[in-house]
Amino acid sequence: MKTTGLACAYRCRYLVLALSLGAANAAWAQTNIPITPPADDGGILLWRVVPADLHNPKFSAETFKALVTKSLPRSVQVKVNDTLSDVVRRHFNVSRTWTPAVYGALVEQIKQANNLVKDTDLKPGTLIVPDLPRTAKSQPSAFNVLNVSPKISMLDLGANAWDSSKNALVGTPVVSELGRVGSQSVMQIRRLPLEVALSFAAPLDEDVPSEFRFAAMRVPLTVELSAEPAPAPVGDGCPAIDPALASILASKPRTQATVVVLDDAWPDDEEFMKARDFVINASKLIRAKFKLDGATPTLGDIDALSKMKGTSFPAGIAPYPALRTHAAAIKASLRSLSCNDKGQGVKVVFIPMGTAQDGSYPLLREILYLAYLARIKSNNFSTQLVWAAPQKDQIDTARSFAAKGFADEKGKISPFLNPFSPTGPNNILTDQALIEQLAFFLRMHSDASQSPHFLSMSWTARELAWQIYFPEYSYGLMLAAAGNRETVNVHEKRVQFAYRSTNPGDVIAVENSDGAKYLCSSSHFSQAEGVDVLGVGYPGEISETKFCGTSFSTPRVAWLLAAREAYIAPPPVTDEERSLWQSRQKTRIKAMRALTQKGSMRFNVTWQKLLEAPAN
Repeated sequence: MKTTGLACAYRCRYLVLALSLGAANAAWAQTNIPITPPADDGGILLWRVVPADLHNPKFSAETFKALVTKSLPRSVQVKVNDTLSDVVRRHFNVSRTWTPAVYGALVEQIKQANNLVKDTDLKPGTLIVPDLPRTAKSQPSAFNVLNVSPKISMLDLGANAWDSSKNALVGTPVVSELGRVGSQSVMQIRRLPLEVALSFAAPLDEDVPSEFRFAAMRVPLTVELSAEPAPAPVGDGCPAIDPALASILASKPRTQATVVVLDDAWPDDEEFMKARDFVINASKLIRAKFKLDGATPTLGDIDALSKMKGTSFPAGIAPYPALRTHAAAIKASLRSLSCNDKGQGVKVVFIPMGTAQDGSYPLLREILYLAYLARIKSNNFSTQLVWAAPQKDQIDTARSFAAKGFADEKGKISPFLNPFSPTGPNNILTDQALIEQLAFFLRMHSDASQSPHFLSMSWTARELAWQIYFPEYSYGLMLAAAGNRETVNVHEKRVQFAYRSTNPGDVIAVENSDGAKYLCSSSHFSQAEGVDVLGVGYPGEISETKFCGTSFSTPRVAWLLAAREAYIAPPPVTDEERSLWQSRQKTRIKAMRALTQKGSMRFNVTWQKLLEAPAN
């Protein structure tokens, strides 16, 4: 589907739109106007936060251009004898005297979109305008901390809000501003049909600015496990490790670091209970730190999890170590490290990517809810921000997004995957929302607990039409397996998420190598001149079975990086140091590789390098 000239007047090809199968379905409230969410009609739900202080005489012309560039087109009605000045004053609260910094630019954009020569060349009927918010109150109360939170703007016509004949949105946005009339920003929630979103999606090789871009509630995502699931036999006692490493792990840790393994299932009840306790405690810390509870805290999922003493497995399927799931094999791959961690400096938490097991739905929903609510409250997420309790409309919005995050078209919990087949799955279906919001949840937990996290993703995904956004300046790192196809260069094929080890450089890619060769047909990285790769190679073989893959290299690297933070590195003591921690870790990781070597030896690292411990 191609866009018309009217739509492209706003250079909509630069819009980053992402897919959502769910819609907001909670009660929306305002002091005088109720906001009704769209029906669950299969449209694509998008959101973005944009400024509304267009009255500011210093409002940047470049900022306004970027805002208009990445705005959807919307149609409005022209009345008899209307001028462009009348239209922009009525719909945007913009005028020559009130908003002089943007008035001329807005009028010119509208003229170009509608092929108008003069301001007075208007006839009663339809006019295409950029979908911008109305200008905010000029002098918001300095004593109202709620004004840092955006208002919520919705078009309440469902997929019918898009008129294909006009190639534009229709209808008047309804705005909720409970307790924050003077807010200088607006969160716009819009719905598009799938084919329209595809026509507006930005090419993946295009440099899309982050400012004012749309994000999505959901993007269904199929991931391929980087190794076949297999039984994970466990011998007697702890597997032997290097005595020098054992000595480090037997000392008293300086802090506790968390490795989060996002994978197909909980291997056993023990891992479920550890995940349950982690999410409950993290939720309480996050809620308190960032004031994410309203007058009546929403604790249903926390209460449900607190009462659970185990998860579920299909009849006749034994849990770890007999369980044939990918996560069970990962647990076995970490056994030599975890078993020897006498100081308990590294905590390993398994998070499932679907809702097949008991307890997964409330656990994942709590993660989504808190992450969404924090982002709805303020797009300027910072530990330095003065946080106020959320308003009802914000809570309802976040609850709605989280509840629909794991429901099918009938509103029932959808078991996205069944990892309990006799041989285990090669592919599983999950959702972009979980990965994106889990990363944000972990950032908030690290800020609240002042302890680092390492998110390990031992699977690959095809190149995405819609990008996933990860939080910056996090007190944590993300790692992704390169995969087990020796002919594949993850950067040439843009294998998610390993390819992001070059651009934007926010993920550590891990290949399976021992310093002399690739192991298990490991995929590899770009070695082109001048290409900087945030990647390492590490052995990923389970000694008891000789079973190996990047699925096991990745969590092992994450575990050893976590051990360095727990036992060796001095913890950052200020918010500024924690905000710089991630950048410094990336620089350190790049410096430890032998880039003068060729092939796999360029990126291979030892446990001594990962921990910055003396070599034997």
